[in-house]
This record gives sequence, structure tokens and C-alpha cells, in this order.
Amino acid sequence: NSASSGGGVAEISSVGSATVKHIKALLQKKKARTEFKETILEGPLLVMDALKDVKKRRYIKHVLVTRDLYPEFASVIPDNENIRISIGTDQVLAACSDTVTPQGVVAVASIPPSLLEQQQQQGQDTDAKKSSVAPFFLVLDGVQDPGNVGTLLRSSVAVGAAGAFLLPNCCDVWNPKAVRSAMGASFGVPLQRVDSFGECLAFLTRHCGLESGRNFFAATMDTCTTDHIMVDDDDDDDKSAMASKAHFEVNWNPPKATNKDEYSAVALCIGRE
Repeated sequence: NSASSGGGVAEISSVGSATVKHIKALLQKKKARTEFKETILEGPLLVMDALKDVKKRRYIKHVLVTRDLYPEFASVIPDNENIRISIGTDQVLAACSDTVTPQGVVAVASIPPSLLEQQQQQGQDTDAKKSSVAPFFLVLDGVQDPGNVGTLLRSSVAVGAAGAFLLPNCCDVWNPKAVRSAMGASFGVPLQRVDSFGECLAFLTRHCGLESGRNFFAATMDTCTTDHIMVDDDDDDDKSAMASKAHFEVNWNPPKATNKDEYSAVALCIGRE
């Protein structure tokens, strides 16, 4: 059930309320997150960081918090922004928690537009020549662990990535574990899910300034790429391999082959764990 306190703030006391059911669905079901285009942020640090950041705050729709934490969170929500805040009992917050120990605050947030949707809204593709550095894109191939995905998204934001692509078999970046691991980075870098490597490459070439056949790199643990090994049938010992480059040997800010005054986009693919 929901009621209003003397100050007009809604209080939720029933774990069977519509709000709790909605939050639990977003926590547990990818289908619900996709349908409503919403996800859940949990924990004081994650929610407070989102509320204090203007770019992230625009995605916050509803904050559910314990009475003890209410003054702290209510004080950072501008009066002119349409962000709902409610007080929940300890039992309600526990029902809305995905962690072993409930942290007293959760927030419902809209999932940001995809990279393509953002480009369409802005009416332009990623333009390398408008920047003093080459646009950098991260491509995740089958990275299934939410913690690893979150860490890579944090790294993307740290290096100023223009976007991140998710190939098939990557985990849902908007599931609660991935969102917590990313620590807000999910809202800081445009994301694009694609159905195949070919679709990813075509998107990068068509919309992101990647030159066909150039400046797309893949991370590897090998010191040489066996795909390039040449074998002489007359001498099995006569083999040559193309050595992999170390990351510091790569030019991450390359000029375009057709125009040295403009930059080509660069992409790095990181594969399965």
C-alpha cells in the first residue's frame, strides 16, 4: 500500500504494491527491462552519483529510499525536475534489492538511447574531423560476465570512448549486476547491440568514420597471430608468423588514408573471457 506523509511524500509499506512488483520485474527479467526501457540502480553511491550528474540525472525517474536516507537524497533533486521520490519500509527496500544486504535506496532509470538513436536525434554521424583525436570504439564479443562488462564500460568512459558495441552472447548490460559493476558508466558511453560482426563493421564504417579494412584491432593473449602463419611444404621447420603488436605500438590517433588532416575512427575488439 502507498500513503502520503505529512509533507506530501509517498510512503510505500506493502511488498505487494505495484511499485515493488515493477521494480522486481526490472531486476529479474530482461523482457521487462526491454519492454519498459528501464533498469534499476541500487546503492547510495550509484544513485547519488546519478542524481548529482546532470547528464545521468535526466534518466532517473523514481527514487525509493528508507526514511533515514530520505533527507540526503531529497536535498539533491532539483525542484524543477520530474523525479519522483518515495519512502519505503525496510521490508519494501529488501524486496526491491538485488544484493545480499539491502543498501536502503534504489532508483528506476530510463535506458539511454542507443548509439544509432543518439546519432539520429543529433542528425549526424560521429564526425572524426570535428575532434582533435580519433573517435575510439570498444567492441565486446561474447563477454558474458556482468562484472567484466561493467569494468570494460568504466574503462571506455575513462578513455573517452565514442561508443561501445555488444556482439551476440554478451550479457545484458542493463541487468542489475552489470549496472552496479559499471558504476554509472552505462549512462556515460553510447551503447549499440548488433547481431553479427559484419553488422558491427558495417555500422562503424557507415556511421562512425572507420575506414574499411583499417584501424580495427582485436585484443589477444598470443604473441603472434597464427592466422598469418606461412608453411613451406618442403620444409616443415620453415614457418613465419606475423607478430602481434603491443598496445603501445598501435597508433590510436591515425589520420585518414584519403585525407591526412582528418582522423579515422579506431575500434578495439575484446573477446570472450
